[in-house]
Amino acid sequence: MYYAGSHQNPLETWRYLRTLKATLEIDVFNEFKSEVTRCIFPYVITEHGYKRSLASRDQSEVWRQIRQIVGILQEEGVDSFANSGTLLGLIREGSLLPHDDDADLGILIPGDDLEQVVSNIMKLFIALARRGMISAWHVENGCKHIALKNEVPLDLFPAWILNGQLYTYPHGVIEPEKVHPLSLFDIQGQSIPIPNNSESFLELCYGKDWRTPDDTYSYPWARAEEYFAAYNAEFDRQMALNIQEILTSVNS
Repeated sequence: MYYAGSHQNPLETWRYLRTLKATLEIDVFNEFKSEVTRCIFPYVITEHGYKRSLASRDQSEVWRQIRQIVGILQEEGVDSFANSGTLLGLIREGSLLPHDDDADLGILIPGDDLEQVVSNIMKLFIALARRGMISAWHVENGCKHIALKNEVPLDLFPAWILNGQLYTYPHGVIEPEKVHPLSLFDIQGQSIPIPNNSESFLELCYGKDWRTPDDTYSYPWARAEEYFAAYNAEFDRQMALNIQEILTSVNS
C-alpha cells in the first residue's frame, strides 16, 4: 500500500497486485484493491506506471477528443475504430473503463502487401507529425504503433487486409466482414466508429472471458510479438529509413 500511495515502484506493485488476486479470496482482494484505488485516485496503476485515469476526466470531453482524432484520421484518408480497452468499455460498460489510462483506436491501412502497408503507416506517421501530434520519444523508442501527443493519451494500432484476412495489431487475425463496414456507437453526444461485430472482435482481443472485468489484466505482448514478427521486422526496417524525416516533422 505504501508503494501505491507514494507512487513508487509501479511494475513491482502491479505484479504484487496480480499475485494477491491469484492467492486471496476474491472478496478480500476486491476490498483491498478498492482501497488502493481510493488512495491513488485520480491515478491508476499500470505496467507502465501511475497514470491519470480516463474515469477522472470529463467524460464528454474525452469522447469529444476521441471523435476529433477520428475526424483528423479521416482527413488523412484513414478509417479508424474504437479498439482494445476503449471498445471493451463501450460494449461491456457503456462507458470508459474505470481503470483505463488511455484511449485506443484501430486504423485501417491500405496495401497490397506488408511492405506497402507499412509504407502507408510511415506516411501517416509523417502526416501526423507535421500536425504536431507525434511524440519524438515514442518514435525514438521504436513503438510499433502510433502514440499521439494529446491531452487525452491515445494510441493508434494498425489493421490491414491481406489474402482475405484482416490483421489487427497486436491482437491477431479476423474475418474482414466482422470489422468493416464499421458501425457507430453513440455516446456523450459523439458517434464513435466500432467494428461491425464488436463481440467477435473483443473475443479476439481478450478471449472468451472478455465480459468478466479484470482490472489487473496484463496483455500477452510476447505472444503478439511472435505472431507479428514479420510486421515488426518490416516496421523496424522502414522506420530506420524514415526516422529522420519523421523527427524533422516532429520538431518543425
